[in-house]
Amino acid sequence: MDEFDPFALLGVAPVFDLAADALRRNWLLRARQVHPDRARSDDERARALRLAARLNDAYAALRDPLTRADRLLTRAGGASASDERGIDAGLLADSLDLREAISEAHSPGDAVALRAGLAARLAEALARVADGARALPGDPEQRVALRRALNGATLLQRLLAQIDGAQESDVRHA
Repeated sequence: MDEFDPFALLGVAPVFDLAADALRRNWLLRARQVHPDRARSDDERARALRLAARLNDAYAALRDPLTRADRLLTRAGGASASDERGIDAGLLADSLDLREAISEAHSPGDAVALRAGLAARLAEALARVADGARALPGDPEQRVALRRALNGATLLQRLLAQIDGAQESDVRHA
């Protein structure tokens, strides 16, 4: 398990389907309780700052569905992204073509079309990740499949960011 458990820090159940409002409410409550301004000494203030940073990190991790699924997977004994780098072979092959298409996109229309296609693929990947995370702890094969789905969704997110970065660059240089 990680050096800290974001679910425990925020007092929420370790499940994929978290209510965003309950998550935020728990984060705000705990953040208020440990706010550095409430500290009476420098030592207390330093401790409060560390805990506040951990709470903020936990909140950021659990707000993001991919990170939340990743934390649940490692909690269930699944491999980390650095230990299991596998990805669907079809997506890996497609990613090479997509990277080339992104670098060769010359018009905003090209980029918009590429982005729409990638966004649709990412939505499908996120649905697979959610299904896998809901089925945890699952058996070892299911955990490997979830890790690979997470790796694929992360790759798609990076490709989308690459398109967005290329579009921003085009706008700045226009």
